[in-house]
Amino acid sequence: GAGTVQATTLNPTTANVTLGNVSKQNNDVSQTLDLGGTSTDNQVTGVISNGAPLTGANNISVLKTGTSTWTLSGANTYTGTTTVNEGTLTITQSTLADTAAVGVLSAGVLNLTHASTDTVGSFLIDGVAQAAGTWGSLASSATNKTARITGTGILLVNATTGGFSNWSTANAGGQTADEDFDGDGVKNGIEYFFGAAGSTFTPNPALVSGTITWPKSASYTGTYKVWTSPNLSTWTDVTTAAIDNGTSVTYTPATGQGKIFVRLEVTPN
Repeated sequence: GAGTVQATTLNPTTANVTLGNVSKQNNDVSQTLDLGGTSTDNQVTGVISNGAPLTGANNISVLKTGTSTWTLSGANTYTGTTTVNEGTLTITQSTLADTAAVGVLSAGVLNLTHASTDTVGSFLIDGVAQAAGTWGSLASSATNKTARITGTGILLVNATTGGFSNWSTANAGGQTADEDFDGDGVKNGIEYFFGAAGSTFTPNPALVSGTITWPKSASYTGTYKVWTSPNLSTWTDVTTAAIDNGTSVTYTPATGQGKIFVRLEVTPN
């Protein structure tokens, strides 16, 4: 049946799940539909949509976790990210948002069973933004081929539809990522990563239940790193220990190491 989503995780293990329409609850925050589990014939047959209100970057993102297989067969209209961390996500229609990011990790497969070319804002493999142009399976006619994509569909990565340059023109007077357009002490690149402008957000999130969470815009294109330091002098790259949930990045410091400083470094493109 139909349903609403607020950081919802579906984790079928002993049976398959079929959903109809899915939409965001009527509140002004970004939300994630986490499709997990281990069963192999799960489906969302209806439309996944942002719902209302739709303002700024507040939308639905789809996150595929677990070894399960999920199929999205509706004429989806959601505009958030689509990320395959593990297992297989099959998409039967070319309805990915033209400006959104699509990402696949090494344990995941994006299976495009339509026969179309679907425009997206960016394509990331293991968190690294890939070149603009067409992307497809190893057997496809795409310019760029990867084992992370299967099926007959092709992604057209159109960097001109989004990216930092467009964001900066609209929000930061065309300045560079290292400048601070609004003088709030937060560089433009960080504001672009957060999907926020001005001083209406928290640039230095607190440790909550042992975890630090940074918001991440569904439209962000580029790379990022998480660093730790015991003294603000020597820094260690701990990006591989961070978790990218599509609309946020979390890091949980190891216990028993005393005082530690954590910073987020972004390199937008």
